[in-house]
Amino acid sequence: MTRVIITGGTGLIGRRLVPYLARQGYEVFVLTRNAGRHADTAPQVPGLRFVQWDSLTPQGWEHLINADSVVINLAGENVANWRWTLTHKRIVLRSRVDATRAVVQAIAQAQHKPKALLQASAVGYYGDRGQMAVGEITTAGDGWRAEVCKIWEAESAPVESYGVRRVLLRIGVVLERGGGALPALALGARFMAGQLGDGQQWVPWVHNADVTGALYHILHDESISGAVNIVAPYPAMNRDLLRAIGAAWRWPTFIPVPAFALRLALGEMASTVLDSQRIYPPLLLESGYQFLFPQIGDAARDLLRSR
Repeated sequence: MTRVIITGGTGLIGRRLVPYLARQGYEVFVLTRNAGRHADTAPQVPGLRFVQWDSLTPQGWEHLINADSVVINLAGENVANWRWTLTHKRIVLRSRVDATRAVVQAIAQAQHKPKALLQASAVGYYGDRGQMAVGEITTAGDGWRAEVCKIWEAESAPVESYGVRRVLLRIGVVLERGGGALPALALGARFMAGQLGDGQQWVPWVHNADVTGALYHILHDESISGAVNIVAPYPAMNRDLLRAIGAAWRWPTFIPVPAFALRLALGEMASTVLDSQRIYPPLLLESGYQFLFPQIGDAARDLLRSR
């Protein structure tokens, strides 16, 4: 039985991924700072266990790594904050670097190395690219988010010297019920917002079900390594994304929210909704992954109409 060790497994992506993997027959260990609390509230699935971890060191879990294991590192403080203060920026960067460094140390100390490390990153790596089509071969962009991603990815590089397959998960804007970007976007749509800024900026969205599906696909396809864009194959412009949310609710969305108002309210964080990233997932598609929700309209209806 393949063993999957997951850091950050209690977050937005992990809450869907963890029980799915356990139900597929994997032995799943979730490393968390609150093992007891999560064990009490998580779905009761055979093979699912929670292990106490300080998110800073390999102590207490390095023995879990064996030759038939895969490590998925999703740990890191949420970038979303009302404003990106210097303190918050430092917390975001340190949480990612410290957790990844601990994972690398655990792999280095393990007697038998794991099959693979699936290392979280983000499409922030590419920066603001306007109308340019972006794939995995595109170089890093500019800005704080891009710098964080570059440092974050580089921290996991040493595992390759141990013969471990390393996959960099450049994850897009995750849409999920009650979490991620969707609640804020849905709130804007409720107030009839039809576009943020000029509305022509591209959003590299992805349904959380496809994040789980893509990670499961990558676990099985050992030919996949390096950077992988985990985004829907049809990115949507901001105005089309808001319209899709409104259409799912049969709610009108037509009021423009000017860019200056967003910058005034959010400061530097406004770049998360004003930057344009026309990002595609060529590697996933070429390797045969079939998206459950390739179009934003289908994703919005699935996530919103059942409410």
